[in-house]
Amino acid sequence: MKPYYVFLLLLLFSGKSYAQNFLGISSSNYGGIHGVLLNPANAVDSRYKVHINLAAAGVEIQNNYARWNAPFSLLSLSAGTVAQKYRSPITGLPLWKSEYYKRTGVSKVKAYINSEVRGPAIQFSSPRFGIGVAAGVRFRLLNSFGNTSPNIGTAILTGTKNPILHSTDFEDETFMLNVGAYNEMYLSLAKVIREENEDFLKVGFTVKRITSNLNLNLRGDEVDYLIDPIPPTNEYQNIEVAKTSGTFFHASGNTPPSFSWMLDQMTSISGVGNGFGGDIGFVYEKRPNYSRERFKYKGSYVPDPRINKYVYKFGVSLQDIGFVKFADPQNVKVGTVESTNDFIPPATFYHLTSTDELIGDIEEVYDIDQSTYLRSFRVFMPATLVIHGDYLVREGFYVSGVLRQYVLGKKKIGPVGFSGISVIPRFERKHIEFSFPVSLDQDYSNFNLGATMRAGPLFLGFDNITGLINLGSPRGLSVHAGLSWGFDHKLAENEMLDCPEPQRTKRSFSFKGLFNKRR
Repeated sequence: MKPYYVFLLLLLFSGKSYAQNFLGISSSNYGGIHGVLLNPANAVDSRYKVHINLAAAGVEIQNNYARWNAPFSLLSLSAGTVAQKYRSPITGLPLWKSEYYKRTGVSKVKAYINSEVRGPAIQFSSPRFGIGVAAGVRFRLLNSFGNTSPNIGTAILTGTKNPILHSTDFEDETFMLNVGAYNEMYLSLAKVIREENEDFLKVGFTVKRITSNLNLNLRGDEVDYLIDPIPPTNEYQNIEVAKTSGTFFHASGNTPPSFSWMLDQMTSISGVGNGFGGDIGFVYEKRPNYSRERFKYKGSYVPDPRINKYVYKFGVSLQDIGFVKFADPQNVKVGTVESTNDFIPPATFYHLTSTDELIGDIEEVYDIDQSTYLRSFRVFMPATLVIHGDYLVREGFYVSGVLRQYVLGKKKIGPVGFSGISVIPRFERKHIEFSFPVSLDQDYSNFNLGATMRAGPLFLGFDNITGLINLGSPRGLSVHAGLSWGFDHKLAENEMLDCPEPQRTKRSFSFKGLFNKRR
């Protein structure tokens, strides 16, 4: 009996798509459409006339329970590239040893395994009319464990063959698992509403059509059990479950997750679950050199769209407001388990490849009467308040800050988010950029270091590089990459342009004067 296959199942799902934070590129003035997903107001006053995202993807893993201490990284585990010498010669799976992880001693386990694919998207910005429009599609796989007892967390990490779990009566144990795949087709609109002297203000909103063919909420409110090893090798274990009290909410399109399954989701406007969502936000900028950074065109003063004009800016957005309703007489199951004296043999919950198989094993163990199922339920998206700012240190050098505060309950069904704060020093030019996020994630409990590089249309980033290189016994990893293309604004070269092409105030650069107070 190896319940950690549930955990590996999540890693398998995440491996089919990829990540979610995109901190380095989202904070960039040359992030284009990726900045719109940080704050919809960024759709206007872009450095690009048109920006097209071809594809971007990433994966993010966070937890508060265990620090990784294995000789292979979390990235190699989730990607399935662990060296053969660390695998079982029988099953081919990575071998688990007690020294491969360090427990942190928390009272409840929390873990997040999120992935994202950003599909084709386009952004258009008009400096003359002060409007911006963006539209695109993205697919997210949002998985989480929460309110989970440490003993169950240990079983997930190491399997039930771990000797410290054997022959002990565990009582009042709890767990909660959320797995959800959500596709969004979105449209963003933004408008400059104030451009007066040094003050600049823009607002924006995004509307989304959300569809889903996969959602599972599995909750154990009270579980009493004993793990009994089978002699003489103790390689396999029976589980005697004295009491189980819990619920599950499951919706599935009966198709195992795969790359083609994901592409089908991204091109469908309906699914087992359907709903709507939105984002809303504003951005304020302080522009002390506004009079030298605009030109007169067709009787109106227009800010030069090719350059950054602020000394500092800040913005606020509320993201992921929305819901998805699942309703289907065959593919939706809402069930309750209230049972005593059950028995789970070794072959149960083994080599799971889908949530349908997991629910099937639960139905078999607890002999559930399917006529009692409800056939509809609703989940809310992980609404998050985002506050971000950016400060010009020196020509080309900036420091950004991003605060992400999840605003809904951790015990709700459906996708659950986490809070965090990041400081992001960066150097940016039109064709090249480097940024280095420093973050407190996992509800301000995990310290993460990151790095992002953009070279022309390509970017590669790590919002948490510690899990990639096994630095300091990490508790997660985050990696993302993408390909996008921007088309520049072009000034009119005719008699309607009343003034020569504006020149931005030049500042010489030296490392000696990098942090000198500006006058």
